[in-house]
Amino acid sequence: MLVLVVVMLAILLAMATLSVDVARMQLTRTQLRTASDAAAHAGSEALVRTQSVADARLAAKQAALRNPVAGTGLQLADTDILFGRATQSSRGEFVFNQGETPPNSVRIIGRRT
Repeated sequence: MLVLVVVMLAILLAMATLSVDVARMQLTRTQLRTASDAAAHAGSEALVRTQSVADARLAAKQAALRNPVAGTGLQLADTDILFGRATQSSRGEFVFNQGETPPNSVRIIGRRT
């Protein structure tokens, strides 16, 4: 009986550890999505207000830093912030076309490794 209890405790401990790790990954994914959305919103708001890609990039970076992902603010590189035009397709969904001018939308590529 003692052997069975020891084996079951080891299995229970492994399952608890795995569930905590999976929960942490899901929390980090949610935080990353929230920080990326906030950065895109701030960047597009600045783009509409100032019509300046540089100001929009700065606003997106600042918004990303204010949103923690796994305990620290999300740091964006310039290559993670894409500008372009969003147009509505015949099916009603919006399509992002990177690099088209004048830009009217911002896409953020949030990464955490």
